[in-house]
Amino acid sequence: MKRCNCSGRPSAMHNFQQIVMLRKRRTERARRDEVHAHAALEKSRSALAEARQAVDDFREATKNLEWDLLQRLLGHAVSINDLLDIEVQLKAAQKKAQELVDRVEVCKNTEQEDVQRLEQQRSRRIAASLKQNKSEELETEFATQRQRELTFAEDALMDEFSEIAFNRQQQGD
Repeated sequence: MKRCNCSGRPSAMHNFQQIVMLRKRRTERARRDEVHAHAALEKSRSALAEARQAVDDFREATKNLEWDLLQRLLGHAVSINDLLDIEVQLKAAQKKAQELVDRVEVCKNTEQEDVQRLEQQRSRRIAASLKQNKSEELETEFATQRQRELTFAEDALMDEFSEIAFNRQQQGD
C-alpha cells in the first residue's frame, strides 16, 4: 500500500481511484445491460404487434370464409359430405384462431417480463451511477485533502526554512 509522504498514513486516495474505476465499469455494464433490456422490450413489443395484426388479418379471412361457406350452402342441396367439409374447415379455423390467441398471450407475457427486466436494469444502473458519483466525490475530497496536506507540509518547511534563515541572520548581526 502506498504511503503519503507528508503524514506516513496509507493513501486513501489511491484506494478510491481503484474503487472509482471499478464503479465506472459497473455503471457502464449496467448501462449496456439496460440498453440490451430496452432492445429486448422493443423486440417483444414488435412481436406482440405482429401477433395482434395476425389475429386481425385472420378475422378478415374468417369473415370471408364464413361468407363463402354460406353461399355454398344457400344455392345447392346440402349433402352430409358438404356439412362434414364445412365442419372440418370451421374446426381448422377455430384451431388457427386459438393458436393466434395463444401467440398473443405469449407475446404479452414476454413483453411484461421484458418491461420488468428493463425496470430492474434501470434501477441497477441508477444505483451504480449513484455509487459511482459518491465514490468520485470522495475521491475528489481525498485529492483536495491531500493537496491541503501537501500545502501545509510545504508551508511548514517554508516556515522552518524562514526561521532558520532568520536565526542565522540574527546570529550574524
